[in-house]
Amino acid sequence: MLLGDELDAAARHAPRTMALAFGERSWTFAEWNRASLALAARVSAEVAPGARVAVLAHNHPTVALALSAVPRARRVLSLPNQRLHPAEIADVLADVDAALVIGPDNLVDPVVDHLSERGSTPLRWRLPQIDELLDDHPAGLPGGPAGDEATRRPHDPAWIIHTSGTTGTPKGVVLTHASLLAGATTALFGRPVGATDTYLYPFPLCHVSAHNVLALHLARRPVVLAERFEAGLFWDLTRRFGATMASLAPTMLAMLLDDPATASVPAGTLRAVGYGSRLEHFLLSMTRAAARSTPLAKEFFCVAIKARSFDDARKFLGGNEAAATDYFKGKTAARLTAAFQPIVDKAMNEVEVTRQYKELIGRFQAIPFDKTESFDLHHYVTEKSLGWLFDGLGQEEKKIRTNPAARVTDLLKEVFGK
Repeated sequence: MLLGDELDAAARHAPRTMALAFGERSWTFAEWNRASLALAARVSAEVAPGARVAVLAHNHPTVALALSAVPRARRVLSLPNQRLHPAEIADVLADVDAALVIGPDNLVDPVVDHLSERGSTPLRWRLPQIDELLDDHPAGLPGGPAGDEATRRPHDPAWIIHTSGTTGTPKGVVLTHASLLAGATTALFGRPVGATDTYLYPFPLCHVSAHNVLALHLARRPVVLAERFEAGLFWDLTRRFGATMASLAPTMLAMLLDDPATASVPAGTLRAVGYGSRLEHFLLSMTRAAARSTPLAKEFFCVAIKARSFDDARKFLGGNEAAATDYFKGKTAARLTAAFQPIVDKAMNEVEVTRQYKELIGRFQAIPFDKTESFDLHHYVTEKSLGWLFDGLGQEEKKIRTNPAARVTDLLKEVFGK
């Protein structure tokens, strides 16, 4: 799978579903895919395969369109931070050797002046509008620009994202089709998108979080693109488009909760907010707490083995791929839950899960979500610990039953080799 394929699939399977909304306008997946192919065809006709195409602009539908359109044309997208000084942006464009710069004159002119002083003269385009692109008729519909599709590869460069520059000269990071799609897919596992979800995107598209646009389009669900982040606009877009999901950096959340507009917002459709690295640290500490409880299981498994009957042993051998795991789960789950609870409680306090949870939930309770539910964090971690334990046990049992190389003892070879 390559960038652009997610739009082909969405255009086939959900052509009338909204793909992106911005301001007063929105476009379906059928329209969005056509516009993407048109932009890809324009880029293909202008610069050579592998060339770097820089899009320098504030949040705009065409910037979002370029996320897939430029890579599907077998060119590499550069997204310089438009908030940098023009000289710094010129450094970024020189670093990637941009062949084409797309953006409004007020942002591009000062940068091109700096590049001209260095003897570099990239091609320039104004930012094309989506409706203008929809009037094009690119060759190769619906597969992409003629001649390029067969030569694209998953590990070809797709984007170059530069670091912010806050700690030194911005450094470019090359992201491939495969890595971007893997990141988008992982995001969908960590934050599942339902059949009625709509995602509000408030970050600058030059940020690596733009992969969330790819993730929502993989799920064939709409993205509401905010022109900028501010509390009033955030709540207005949430209400107008029925946004159910959003991502916020910690500073954004603080700004949102400190704004008087938030206090007067009625409960709406919003049900989930991603919270950047702070949430990742919380999840990591929760996993560590769960891991500390699992060694206790060995003792309970030994007791269960000693108590097994002949009929139990017969079921082990003749049962399904998880027969032994199911036996241990039935015999030990209740006792393990009781035994794990105090260990999990102690471990959660040691790795500060409880403190982090209270800090997070204290802030999130101020957000007018669609609905809130009571949640026993300690019980949740205990249940997850047992779930991971039995899942792992089941995987090992399956290996032993199906793979001779996994039978590492003579007894296992004798019993399961028959």
